[in-house]
Amino acid sequence: IVYRAGPAWKPGVLMKEQGLRDHFYYVKALHERGDIVYAGAMGPDGGLMILHAADQAAAEAVAANDPAVKAGIFLADVRHYTPRFVGTGAATAANP
Repeated sequence: IVYRAGPAWKPGVLMKEQGLRDHFYYVKALHERGDIVYAGAMGPDGGLMILHAADQAAAEAVAANDPAVKAGIFLADVRHYTPRFVGTGAATAANP
């Protein structure tokens, strides 16, 4: 899922001040269930989520139910992803 600024995005306002608290907890719950491979900010006004989903419809449902998408803060483009190369090192999370 590629997130980008939606119609309710406030230009010039930092991402942490865009009202994304419910989005954070939604993504956190997906992570705790084991649905997320990777998720995080991508630039100052968007993000990326790679998740495990049964099919395209399931991935689209995840995006559609995201509170930030429902609020229009983000628009979400749901795309199928097939990794061709997998690195040997484990990725680590950055401090928020």
